[in-house]
Amino acid sequence: QQPPPRQVYQPPPPSQPHRPMQQPQGLQNSNSRQQYLSMVQSKIDSHKQYPMAARRRNIQGKVGVRFVIRGDGGVHSIQITQSSGQSLLDDAAKRAVSSAAPFSRPPAQDFAGDIPLELTIVFTLN
Repeated sequence: QQPPPRQVYQPPPPSQPHRPMQQPQGLQNSNSRQQYLSMVQSKIDSHKQYPMAARRRNIQGKVGVRFVIRGDGGVHSIQITQSSGQSLLDDAAKRAVSSAAPFSRPPAQDFAGDIPLELTIVFTLN
């Protein structure tokens, strides 16, 4: 009699800062793909500016933003998908994306055509 098959625990994948809206068909997630998406998130974070009026009023929030990165690294179709409820923060999130562009060209082996992305930009006061 054979022993029952061993079940190996596999932890869930780590949460990703970027969530592609739709994955191009036939592509496997690759290291260079993840590196590119992490670079996009980092560049947007570095261009995020907390509005002074929001700081003074202790306004905090999360803003869902959707946009498309073109093959040349440019950005278009920036839109708010989840408002923070504060136009100051929503506008600052859109500015962070637009001022971070252009991004470097996406690696052709990982991305075919435009890259639709959706991410959350968080504004918190420490």
